[in-house]
Parts: sequence; structure tokens; C-alpha cells
Amino acid sequence: TIFISNVFEEGPAEKAGLQVGDRIVKVDGKSLAGMSLKNEDVFKLLKGERDTRVKLNVYRGLEDKNYDFTITRGSIPIKSVEGYFMAEDGIGYIKISRFAANTFDEYKVAFNDLKSQGLESLIVDLRDNGGGYLNTAQKIADEFLDADKKILTTIGRHTGSEIYNATRKGSFEKGKLIILVNENSASASEILSGALQDNDRALIVGRRTFGKGLVQNSFSLNDGSSVRLTISRYFTPTGRSIQRPYTNGYTIYEDDYKDRYKRGELFFGDSIKNNTSEIFTTPAGRKVYGGGGIVPDLFVPLDTSESSDLLNELINKSIMRQAACLYAIKNHQLLNSYSTLRQFNREFVADSSLMQLLRSVARSSGVRWNEGDFRRSSILIDHYLKSYIARQWFKNNGFYYVQNENDETFRKAMAAIGEEKYFSKMIK
Repeated sequence: TIFISNVFEEGPAEKAGLQVGDRIVKVDGKSLAGMSLKNEDVFKLLKGERDTRVKLNVYRGLEDKNYDFTITRGSIPIKSVEGYFMAEDGIGYIKISRFAANTFDEYKVAFNDLKSQGLESLIVDLRDNGGGYLNTAQKIADEFLDADKKILTTIGRHTGSEIYNATRKGSFEKGKLIILVNENSASASEILSGALQDNDRALIVGRRTFGKGLVQNSFSLNDGSSVRLTISRYFTPTGRSIQRPYTNGYTIYEDDYKDRYKRGELFFGDSIKNNTSEIFTTPAGRKVYGGGGIVPDLFVPLDTSESSDLLNELINKSIMRQAACLYAIKNHQLLNSYSTLRQFNREFVADSSLMQLLRSVARSSGVRWNEGDFRRSSILIDHYLKSYIARQWFKNNGFYYVQNENDETFRKAMAAIGEEKYFSKMIK
């Protein structure tokens, strides 16, 4: 049966009463039990025109009962600020997964909440953020920069040039600021991190970003489709184009991640600068690098020492997430005893039943369990399971709070906040 591992807040499913852990047995009277379905098959059954209805019969294991639900289809709100919390007294954390139309408003809600809790320093996590709207990145950059500071310049062959400057509306123009990035941080993520790095406003921590410095416009067509056309390049305040070149062909461009891995760039910081020929200088005299992507100020190598095929399969097939859901359902009284996220993170220790549950779910999903892989990745597996359980009980804030405890990039950022050498040439 189809296992519900997440229910979007304020979405049609939540409004109808579906819960995490429910199993869909029937859709509009058609039995799904025992069927092998791909994601696209499930979408065909469940999706439809707005305001139409779909009838579901679900099994709720906690109560050992079946329930009927009628769901009115509608838009599903996808939040781009996935989590935020006070990591320590005075230090706030905000995770932004994309730059959408609603991202700025979500950011303001998160920031204002953290500010009311005593925020003095801020970590913004843009890792794996593939970008989005340019104007959204611009508005968030404006929150951190003094009036008239340059955010970016766009130059197009037919559109000319346009300069985007900060206004007087910034809500956090002073205070230590760190931006977390990696090789999957792209486009609007690079606009934001590049603007803050070039203006000596933020410390960039992580690995070199993707390298997408192009601006597109979307043009609607009569049949309801659209064309996205590249109209210009953007440049950071010091004049850097962070677009990776196509000079060696599209295949080489697409294989950039593999090349970074092979030449050691993901593991050794010096190899980044060896492959970036363009050097620029910030107003405070710091060197920043062009040639493709944003090069971090503080490099954090990729750690593959505990990775394994088993770990990747457990993550990619959502096995750990499903096991965590089942554990949370079966142990809701235990989890209810934790009144705060900090208390949960400090005191929760899973018993052996969680690992037995994980093995059972993996076996039923066709995962070949390799004991050698498990021994190599056992610490990471335990930590992921705890993070997913925290997500079930404390939403996304719980996941990132627990996950970051074992995250080297986050830990280096936290340590850097206490070291003045990183901020001596920056606006504080």
C-alpha cells in the first residue's frame, strides 16, 4: 500500500484529516493493496483539476481501523524556508531551499521570530538551493546591506545593463552573518552569496557553488506551454561573472561535478583556487575568485568516510523516513514526554526496536542488506533516523536541528562566529 510519510501544512490532505503513517488502501473504490506502483502511477490516481474530489480509504495502524476521506483537490503550499531555530543563545539559523515568489515573506516571518528570541548572529543555509527568482534573492540581500550598496549587475546583448542596489529597508545590516553553500547552490543562491561576499558583509562557508550566472525570462505560448529564454548574464558587485564557461562543450559542462570530484576539489580547498584564474578584490581588500561559482571564504571538505551503497539506498528509497514514521506512531507516548526540541535532542536514545524496524522496512522494500556497509555507515544511519523522528514530532525544524549537530559545515560555521579573525574586515 501507499505509505504517507509527510503531509503538507495547510494542504488539501491535511485539511481532509490525513495523517503521517496512514496507508492508502483504495482510491475512488479501486484497491491498491499489493500493487506495485511507480510515483507517476500514484500521481495519475490522486491528481486532478482544482476543486474536483477524490475518495480515499486509508488504514490507520495506530488505531487498527480503516477510514474514508473525501479530499477536495487544490493547490499544495510548498514552503521555501524549510526550517529555522535558535542554534544557541544569540545565534539563529534559517534554511532556504529555493527562491520562490513567497520566499521573502517566509524569510521575514522566520527572521522576526528569531529576533524576538534574541538573535545577534545569523546563519543562512543555501546548500542544495538551486535558485529561483532573481528579485527574491535581491530583496533578501537588501535585508543585509546598507543603502546604495550594489547587489548585482545584469548585462544582456539586447537588453543592455541594469544595476540593482540596496535600499534603506535592511533589517540586519549589522551583526555576524554566515552563508552556507555547496556545489548544488546555484543561480539566485549565488546572487545572494556573491553580493554579501563582495560587500564584505558575510562569511561564505562550504564548497564552491554550481556556477550559473545567467538570467532567464519566461514567455507564455498560446497552447499553455512556455519558453524560458536566456536574456542576460549577471555580475557580482566586484564584477565577477560566476557562470561556468561552455568553451569545452556542453558535455564537459554537465560533467563538472565528476571533474571536481576527480581532481580533488571537493576534498582540498587549495585545488579550487588552482582552477580559478580570475581574482577580484573586495572594498576591504579581501580576494574573491571568478571563473565559475562562488569560492567560499572557509572551505569544508566533503566527507565520504562513512558513506556506503546501503546508506544511499536507504535515503533514496525513503526507507529511513518510513521507519522513523512507524516508530513515531508506535512510540507516541514516549515522544509526547519531550516538551521541547532541545530536550528531545539531548535525551532521546532509540531502543533496539528502531533498528529492527528499519531492517524490516528495508527487507520489504527489496533492499539488499549489507552488514559491511551497515557497520561503515551505522553512526550516520542512527543520526538520520533520529533526525527523521524529530521531523515527525517537531516538523522540519526538528529535522534540521538534529541533523546539523552532526554536520561539519554547520559546526564550522558555529565555531567561526566565535573567532574575530573571520570578521575583522567585515561589517559587524
